[in-house]
Amino acid sequence: MRKLLFELRMRKVSALRSLIICVLFVIIGVSSITLMASFAAVNLDGATNNSITADTVFINDLESDYNYYMGLNYTTITNNNIPTYTNRYNDNNLVRVFITYSGVDANNNTLVGRVSKNESQFEFRYYKYYPKDNNGYIDIELPDNPFASRPNGKAFNGWVTSDTNATLRIDKDTYTRYARVNVGNNANYTITFNASWTNSTRITRAADVGNLKDYGMQAVPTADVMASVWDHNEVHYYTDPNKTYYDQMVVTQYQSYSGYTCDANTGVCTPVNAVCQDINGCRYYGVFTGEYSDHYLSFIEYQQWSGNMALRTAYDNEYLRADYNVPAYVIRSIGQKIDLPNGASLVGYYHREQYPGGGSASLFYDANGLRCDQGGACNNGQNAYRLIQANDNANI
Repeated sequence: MRKLLFELRMRKVSALRSLIICVLFVIIGVSSITLMASFAAVNLDGATNNSITADTVFINDLESDYNYYMGLNYTTITNNNIPTYTNRYNDNNLVRVFITYSGVDANNNTLVGRVSKNESQFEFRYYKYYPKDNNGYIDIELPDNPFASRPNGKAFNGWVTSDTNATLRIDKDTYTRYARVNVGNNANYTITFNASWTNSTRITRAADVGNLKDYGMQAVPTADVMASVWDHNEVHYYTDPNKTYYDQMVVTQYQSYSGYTCDANTGVCTPVNAVCQDINGCRYYGVFTGEYSDHYLSFIEYQQWSGNMALRTAYDNEYLRADYNVPAYVIRSIGQKIDLPNGASLVGYYHREQYPGGGSASLFYDANGLRCDQGGACNNGQNAYRLIQANDNANI
């Protein structure tokens, strides 16, 4: 009798287990159907499949991104209970974003980064989904420099965009760049980022490591602003049109130059046509193209007695001297400007100014590149560095 009761109990338990397993199978099956139904809604319209052309690399992550976010609806823990379905991500808050990362410099289209010396692609196009918050913003983590072949003498200074809806940020600790973009109510958004190439210091020997700059904010190189100035308070020297005059000039590292270099002791001058390799710049005598000067010039002439080209100072009688009271235009430096083309975008550079505090903290960085709202050493009224954005209307 006991044996019979035991067998009956076992059969009931087995039947109960079978029922539970069947129920579990039904639940999992229904969930799988629901997931598959959700994932099938991905929008691939207008997007190019993963491929490579002569100029462009296409990366289509739309399907994998969409499936990822839909899957999070089933795994996100909002309390201490086992995760259940939540409608956290849906077609109303997932935005399709078409992103172009171009190796063409934002200010100089002759500076182009490419995938490698043997791979000519200079553009990456990504098709992705991003969730937007309740205020209509998405956050894009920007990739590191994908171009192994860089313009000569240049280094990657990050990504810049002319999109005024985007705000660029950088994390000093991970050296990761981000773009926070206001997409509003748009279900689709297109944005382009261009590389910013800037002058670099390069070394090829361990012994030259001391030539590298310290980590931190570095001033952008400047150049003289030359202008024609109306002046009648100085004596001006007019050049003889029958002579070629040379003035001492300086070029920076990696700039090409052509003229003469002259020995300070012998005065002998040798033609030069080269690219400056000196980190401190190169001095040479280049052709003076003006009609007048406010200082003595020199000219190089052939000396029959020595058989050399030699530098000689031009004397007073080799100029037509203007009177003191006769006004004249003089071309001279009236100041300095950053060494970028006229009208160049300054997005991606920093402007040193007084730190205002308050809600602007996320736009400012300290001298070591740490954002002010993330522990940077920033004090109200003292100098800090504002990362310039495309919507920046400040007078810089």
